[in-house]
Amino acid sequence: TVRFHLKNIYAKLHVNSRTEAVIKAMQEKLA
Repeated sequence: TVRFHLKNIYAKLHVNSRTEAVIKAMQEKLA
């Protein structure tokens, strides 16, 4: 499921929430 897939992504990125994931993604794009 999409939810399961997102949890796997969060686990790989070591984030706990969509907000953290978005922040991390934005930081990586800016880096």
